[in-house]
Amino acid sequence: MKKITVFIIFIIILSVSGCAGIPAPEKLTSDDCLVLIKTRIENPDHATVARTFSFLINGVNNPVVVSQKKDSFVAIKIRKDKTNILAIISDVTKEGFEGDITNTELNITLPYESEKVIVADIVFVQKYKHVSSKQTTVAYEFERITEKEREILLSECKDSNKFLSWWE
Repeated sequence: MKKITVFIIFIIILSVSGCAGIPAPEKLTSDDCLVLIKTRIENPDHATVARTFSFLINGVNNPVVVSQKKDSFVAIKIRKDKTNILAIISDVTKEGFEGDITNTELNITLPYESEKVIVADIVFVQKYKHVSSKQTTVAYEFERITEKEREILLSECKDSNKFLSWWE
């Protein structure tokens, strides 16, 4: 019984952690750099989060999907300087909801330093607002990360077993 209780507490801690559910890219070469981008959802009306955002990044094969958790981050492995977020794609992915697919071009250069974990200077913020009982608007913006947010994010990831290869 004691083992089960300890296991359940461990699972709860993992699910509360900011790193829970975030894919952890492995460090494979000395060129690899892990860039963390903090994400946040502002949803004062408790609207259904039905839209999924993804970043298109040059040099990264698949779009990087942004978490739909209130406070989270994305972890992106890059291998060269001047890697950019080229676009944000957004699509309605929840059954029963409708909306257009959007593709907004950007040119945001990500920080790079080989063999390091770096927190980007930006926070990707999704803003949900009820317009009527059947309509919700979704907007997004980039804010500058605070030093406290940066420290918390780095600490959570450093304490997570998922990112061990980056601190060896």
